[in-house]
Amino acid sequence: MFRAAFIAVALLLLVRCVAGTDVGKREYACVSDADCVEGFVCRTVCVPSSTATAGGNGTAGGSATAGGSTTAGGAEAGGGAAGGMTAGGTTAGGNTAGGSTAGGATAGGATAGGATAGGATAGGATAGGATAGGATAGGATAGGATAGGATAGGAANGTPCTTGTQCASAQCVDGYCCSNACGSPCNACNVPGFLGQCRVLPLGATPSPACPGSYACNGVGEACATACTSDAGCVAARCAGDGVCIPKLHTFKESFSASFDPAVWSVGHPNCQVVGGRYHVSSVGGSSAYPAIATQRRYDFTDSWVSAELVDAGDQTQPTFEAYLASVCDYASSNRCLALLANEGEMFIELKDGNNYSSIAGTVPIAAWRFYRMREQGGTLYFEGSLDGGSYTQLGSVPTPFIGDFRDVYLWSGAGAYGPEPTGTTAVYDNINLP
Repeated sequence: MFRAAFIAVALLLLVRCVAGTDVGKREYACVSDADCVEGFVCRTVCVPSSTATAGGNGTAGGSATAGGSTTAGGAEAGGGAAGGMTAGGTTAGGNTAGGSTAGGATAGGATAGGATAGGATAGGATAGGATAGGATAGGATAGGATAGGATAGGAANGTPCTTGTQCASAQCVDGYCCSNACGSPCNACNVPGFLGQCRVLPLGATPSPACPGSYACNGVGEACATACTSDAGCVAARCAGDGVCIPKLHTFKESFSASFDPAVWSVGHPNCQVVGGRYHVSSVGGSSAYPAIATQRRYDFTDSWVSAELVDAGDQTQPTFEAYLASVCDYASSNRCLALLANEGEMFIELKDGNNYSSIAGTVPIAAWRFYRMREQGGTLYFEGSLDGGSYTQLGSVPTPFIGDFRDVYLWSGAGAYGPEPTGTTAVYDNINLP
């Protein structure tokens, strides 16, 4: 910077020194008009003011072309620029300098023919980020679409929607435009604070679709959980010590409209069959076997119930024949069971405690009711009957024995003779926990 200032001062001194010599020409270097004598103006050198105007013998802006001594577009210096040539960043396109046309060439970096010189506008088009022909440079809007991450042809993620066609992502999930399809049971696009982002659901959230085993979302993964560590990890169920979710027994439904589903039932004997939409079980003549089916899953019988329709109790004249309409046994050992049992023409609740069997809540004739139910509520066990499976009448009650053992049970249903009886007989059941 010091060197540039020194040169400028030296040049000024040179102008002052020669200003009094060769007055006829006065073509010496200058910085401003003040450096020239009267009648002269500064155009890099002092020139007579009468020859400095456009249309004279000099070029527009002096004998040198704009931006240097180069001739603009082939026009002679001294002819001036016209027809859209920009000199020194000034816009041409109607302002004629000298009346001669420079053929649309560029002078000093300026563009002719409608282009832009130094950021000025020529022909309506804009350089440097301004608008050209309606389109936008530098991230502004072009044709309705947005550059630089904004919306293109639809709403942004997180915007409420009813269909994917409304969204830029083409994904409408859980009522919001979403970053992706978000189709796992334990993720969603409507998690508070993260609308429009596919996020893992928190612990205890209900999966959609539901997960096998009554598992809730665990707050860690998008897929279904396979074990629980607390009741929060289950949907409408409690978590057993071994990580299994145990729902209430009344949530189990069976209409026997089709053959036994192996995912639902374990079938212990070929004498158990589904016939005509009902469950048929036959005792074995001369044998003390009890053909039966049992649920694959475990359930909680407390504050719950089990009911079933007794279609046919079999040959009740066989004194040792027993028709077990529905029985719940503790999962850990099967040493304790509660059963709706038909024997010798009577229906009652039987308690099995190891090898001891007892009727604990009264008896009624088998034909008195079509449906029978055991219901546990608040520590009391109720024995109930119904004609249609809808409205039940209390037949007896008793404090629930060994209630802790019935928080984790499996359900089984069968028939047999402990005698044994010389011939077999068949009992028919239907509609477990259904009217």
